[in-house]
Amino acid sequence: MTANSFHLYPINLYALCTYTAFTNNCSIHEKKTTIKFGKMAKVTGIGGVFFRSKDSAALAQWYEKHLGISSMQSKQVWKQEAGTTVFAPFKEDTTYFGNMQQQFMINLRVEGLDELVEQLKADGVKVDDNTQDESYGKFAWIYDPEGNKIELWEPADESKLAEG
Repeated sequence: MTANSFHLYPINLYALCTYTAFTNNCSIHEKKTTIKFGKMAKVTGIGGVFFRSKDSAALAQWYEKHLGISSMQSKQVWKQEAGTTVFAPFKEDTTYFGNMQQQFMINLRVEGLDELVEQLKADGVKVDDNTQDESYGKFAWIYDPEGNKIELWEPADESKLAEG
């Protein structure tokens, strides 16, 4: 057993109430219920992003070349840095993703947003002319070769967020 693991000990309330019935006149023994105490199961992060593509090999190469995201085709697993992840369903008729056929949009955390956008433009990547500068960070949008809109986000310095 490791330092972070432990055993779960089930408690049978029927047996517990039957035992206490002799001393406390407990009558709750008509239903058997088992309770387990221990670490609660939970999601710990996003483990992958999967989507359909007309040419998956070419698109995987594009993401690796321009954004540094290795794919399973390169036999490398992309290891991202820890940081904030926003999970936000949008209304069905949102125009935020651009194309109404696009069912989701990937938001990528970046460092040096302005420099990255200039590099992507120089590489011929389609870059949206709109940008956004908010108290929680700066945003820009690009499109992959199949027209999927991708949001680039440079989070604000957390020390500045704590001041504001």
